[in-house]
Formats: sequence, structure tokens, C-alpha cells
Amino acid sequence: MPIPESQRHTFIVRFWRQPREILDMPPEWRGSIIDAAGGQRRYFTTFQELILIMASQMNLQEADLQVLTRGLSPPKDQEP
Repeated sequence: MPIPESQRHTFIVRFWRQPREILDMPPEWRGSIIDAAGGQRRYFTTFQELILIMASQMNLQEADLQVLTRGLSPPKDQEP
């Protein structure tokens, strides 16, 4: 059975290495995501941020978000 258009979401996701301004620091990975339907661009630095942006654009419920993030570890600065 085809999925209704209202339940489909298309995003353009780009990643790049951003040089740091601090001498001898390694580059950081950065990214952007564009909602193809609305054209809104958002930026992120972690996969967790990417998932949260997508969840927001898709109006996901908490249970759906938990399924999407299963297996992802929290950012190191947020670990207990």
C-alpha cells in the first residue's frame, strides 16, 4: 500500500569538516539539513541534533523519537 504524501518527508543533508580557529585543533564536523518541502535550512554539529531537527520537522511523538534514537549514545558532555 502506498504511503500518503502527508506522511513522507524529504530532507537534503550535507556534512563538511570545518577548520577550527584555535591553532592545532582538529577540524570539526558540521552539517546542514534542508526540508525539501518548505526550504528551511538548519545547522547541526551532532547526530543527536540532526535527529531532533528531523523529529521536529516531522512532528514526531516522543515514542517515535525514542525508536529513532535507540542505540545512539548521548554527547560526551551530557553523559552521567
